[in-house]
Amino acid sequence: MKKVLSVLLTVILVCSIGVIGAQAASYDPDRTAWCLIYKNNPYSDTKVVYGTDKYFGGRNTYLSDYELVITPLYYSAKDNQYIVDHYACLAINSALYSTHTNKRAASNWKTRIRPYGHSSGCDGGGFIWYT
Repeated sequence: MKKVLSVLLTVILVCSIGVIGAQAASYDPDRTAWCLIYKNNPYSDTKVVYGTDKYFGGRNTYLSDYELVITPLYYSAKDNQYIVDHYACLAINSALYSTHTNKRAASNWKTRIRPYGHSSGCDGGGFIWYT
């Protein structure tokens, strides 16, 4: 019985290490573009990244006066402008982690953060994670 339990615990430990290693390998901070917004800024954009789909997110700090809108944008050659993929509103002192964009034809992407309904008043950050 002790031998079976020992083997079972070893298998669980090895599998746990494999899962943790796989999760760590899936995120590379060097492949993440960041932007910051301060209370006197109307908006902030990440650098432009290229691909079919991305992950985005951000944080609205407790110093903000308003909700923070995080929007992934993709470039449409047809319209010759950046188009909103979708967006999320973050309450004061909240965060959004690794939300997946819609899959599109390969395009340029960026994330924009801005105060909801105001021209300034937020303190926070946003990111777009390119794979």
